Amino acid sequence: MRLHAAALYLEPRGEEAVCDIWRGLAREGITTSLLGIQGARPHLTLSIYNDLDTEAFEQCFADFARSLKPIHLDLSTIGVFPNASPVVFLTPVVTSDLLELHKSFHQFAAQFKDQAVEHYLPGHWVPHCSLGIGLKPDIVSAAVRYCLQQVKLPIHTFIAEIGLLEMEMQDRKVLAGCEVQRFALETGHMLPNRGCPKADNFISC
Repeated sequence: MRLHAAALYLEPRGEEAVCDIWRGLAREGITTSLLGIQGARPHLTLSIYNDLDTEAFEQCFADFARSLKPIHLDLSTIGVFPNASPVVFLTPVVTSDLLELHKSFHQFAAQFKDQAVEHYLPGHWVPHCSLGIGLKPDIVSAAVRYCLQQVKLPIHTFIAEIGLLEMEMQDRKVLAGCEVQRFALETGHMLPNRGCPKADNFISC
């Protein structure tokens, strides 16, 4: 099963700071749930789609990227989604600029709303940058404890890029991810992506 996601990427220093947390969680034997996903990069997901018409989506994605300016982001809080597959994450200070970006994205992508996962729509969205996914309760506790003891917050960064991702799923778990398109904000310049056809094209932290 394949899903698609529109995602916001951090500038290099912010991305490296989050990758360092991923590596720390792995080093402590807590979780490799994100390091183990081929192609994973720290990001904030704007939306996830089932059965996306990627050709139609890609035709106007660059125009949307060109309409955006880099947005300052403070990753300031540790959070947990306590669902069937718990997620530990960092959440940013939710500014008017961030909410406006999210709203404008979904206005741009209105024609694809029927394929969108509901909890990423305006009024439902919880912006977050995942640190561990699909965790057992004791691992959630260990991951949060590690962050409290070892991670210095806030992480001051900014959103520099937007991308369309393709994710390979199995039993509701992400096996691999790859970039279909990636653009710099404001200029709309298309950036090199990691490619999808072969596993050896996938890059992670």
